[in-house]
This record gives sequence, C-alpha cells and structure tokens, in this order.
Amino acid sequence: MVWTFAADGSDKTSSQKEERQSDSLCVTEALLDSSDEAIALLDPSGHIAGANAAWQRLEKEQAWIGCAEKAEAVFNEAAFRKANLEAEAILFGVRGVAEGSQPEFQKEFSVLQEGRLCWLRLRAKPLEGGPEGLMVLTLRDVTAHCKAEQDLRESHSLFHRIVEGAGDGIFIYDREGCFLMHNTAFLNLLLSDSKPVVGKHVQEVFPHGLAQTLLGQNRLVLETGRTIGYE
Repeated sequence: MVWTFAADGSDKTSSQKEERQSDSLCVTEALLDSSDEAIALLDPSGHIAGANAAWQRLEKEQAWIGCAEKAEAVFNEAAFRKANLEAEAILFGVRGVAEGSQPEFQKEFSVLQEGRLCWLRLRAKPLEGGPEGLMVLTLRDVTAHCKAEQDLRESHSLFHRIVEGAGDGIFIYDREGCFLMHNTAFLNLLLSDSKPVVGKHVQEVFPHGLAQTLLGQNRLVLETGRTIGYE
C-alpha cells in the first residue's frame, strides 16, 4: 500500500487510541491490497495521495496512469489522449466529481497500450466521511469480459448469417412451443404475409394437426436425446 500523505499529529490522543487507529489502518490497507480493483485516493489537485497494490501493478502496464510513489497526477493527460479517443470526455467527468458539479462518474472504455487493446471500467466519487476535497478513483480491467461479449456477438452474427442464407426453412421454438427465431425461407414456406412469428405459439402458426405433431416430436426429442426426422 502506498500513502503519500499523513496526519499532522496536532490531535493529541492517548497511546491506546493511537494503537487502535494503527491496527484499523493496517486492516484497511490489507483489505485494499487484497482487492483486484485498482484504487487510488486523490487530493483536491487531482494528484495521487494513496493507492493500493492493484493500482501500482496497473500503472506499470499503462503509461498514462500516474505513479503513486511519486504522487503524480492521476492521469498523464497527453498519454491518455493518445491511448483513448474518449479521453477528453473521461477527464471532464473526473474533474466534474473533483469540483463537485456531479456526485459520481462511471465509464467503461478501451485503451491502446503498446499495440494491445484492453478495456477498463472507471469510477470516481468523493471520499465519504473523509476530509473535503478527497476523491476515490477505481479502475478495473474488464478486457476478458468485454472480449467474451464481443466473441458472443460475432458468433451470434455468424449463426444468423448461416441460418438466413440457408435455402431450407429454419425455426427454433422453446419447450412450451413458442417461436424464438426463424429465417426468411421459413416465412416463404408458410406462404404468409411475411410477418415475423417470433413469440407466437406453434398452434397459432400451423394447422392444429401439424402443430400437435410438432409438439409431440419435440417432446420425444427432449425425452430421448435423439435426432428425429419425419415428413
């Protein structure tokens, strides 16, 4: 844990009270250092007054993050603008919290550092119950989460293109028999007015006999786990 400021000692307390405060501070520092979220305490000028171990690790990876040991400004603004296209809006939001014009600022953004793209989630808010003007800023690396979401979107897009490009009518419905999706070829087979049927029940789309057959086959597939083909 790095702290670059200390109390002035003007408050005369008993040694027992000082010992309790010291123990409490040690526990607090241990908890902060065990967090995987980078946490920094900023003074009214926007410089780092304290930071946990995760912040110190992150500042070594990202050149635009201020050094806690040197009590630098929280961001190297020139490097930050180079690494992120939304830097101006983020800096404006953090300043807004520091100046008291807004109670809190949160933002998820990407930065390019040494050719590697990573995503961070930032949160800035005043230090509750602490001296006026101090602010807590946290940064969490959410690259893995964002990459998983992007991969899922790309996979869904690829699946949609494959299904839509198929010549056969394809549709998916749930256990209750309600349509979840279908392709254009399926609508053409229905000879309908080409209105989507997502959300409708099988019995609303097909004749009664065919609907009952579909539902029966569906139950059989779920019960046996086998692929069934029929005309």
